[in-house]
Amino acid sequence: MIKRSRVELILLALGGPPALAETALTATTTGVSAGSVVQMLLGLVLVLAMVVGAAWLLKRFVVLSGTGTGPIRVIAGASVGPRERVVLVEVGETRLLLGVAAGQVNTLHTMSPSDSIAVPDLQRTVPSGVSFANWLRQVAQRRKDE
Repeated sequence: MIKRSRVELILLALGGPPALAETALTATTTGVSAGSVVQMLLGLVLVLAMVVGAAWLLKRFVVLSGTGTGPIRVIAGASVGPRERVVLVEVGETRLLLGVAAGQVNTLHTMSPSDSIAVPDLQRTVPSGVSFANWLRQVAQRRKDE
């Protein structure tokens, strides 16, 4: 005897049409319904998409650590394109700025560790006592006059 599914029992209890109950019985006799296969495949696709998305996020936003115990240390790095990066590497007493692209690495600049990297001080660009709106207006006027 074939076990009756919950759907079929509910349809029979509610006095549903016998043809609909027979359809439910036929769908459950195969053991796996098309709906459950579709649901399983959608779940699998969702999990795989989440894994790929997490891998992409880690690759895209991972910060290179400056900790290294060997003769070569990666100090910093920045992504400049989908497959291109600029990396600051310290090798012994020399710092190298490297351009890393798909299949190639180019030296962009060589410097000593005593050379400091200039970082603009944004606090000094706005004079004290001047509101940002007034300063922006003055800068825009100067650029317009040039």
